[in-house]
Amino acid sequence: MLADKVKRVAVWQAAAAAAAAFAVAGCGSSSHHRTSKTVAVHSVTASAALTTMSVAKAGTLSVVLHAPTTEPKVGVGWPITVEAHTPAGKPVNGTVSYAFIFGGAIVARRPGGQMREGVFHDHLEFPAQAVGYPLTLEVIVEGEGSRGSTRRPVKAER
Repeated sequence: MLADKVKRVAVWQAAAAAAAAFAVAGCGSSSHHRTSKTVAVHSVTASAALTTMSVAKAGTLSVVLHAPTTEPKVGVGWPITVEAHTPAGKPVNGTVSYAFIFGGAIVARRPGGQMREGVFHDHLEFPAQAVGYPLTLEVIVEGEGSRGSTRRPVKAER
């Protein structure tokens, strides 16, 4: 468990460093335009405590990401829940992974874990180096012989 948390923090630090490198190199000038094109997000449900967003299907699995906000706090576990099902509505057993996107380019990938009965829970921690960078979190689910994903814009706050 501790090793998983250390790995999680190291990946976030690598993503933040890569995002900073892109911003310093001037690649961030088109990030807002490219991000808005590539992140086709629509709200499914919303409440004061929980935001749910999903994207058009990639492959045949429908994937939904639940998170309390799009602005996670630095150093605090950001609780997420991922749900996935087949077009027939069957809950998926499979693997969850993450891709972190900045300016339209993937700057880091990391494994998530095993999804069972169509549900996966995780806590992601953002390092201080990620503050202010407009990242996109892509959650990818593979299982039942298919693949699906959803994207969420995120910006870490202090």
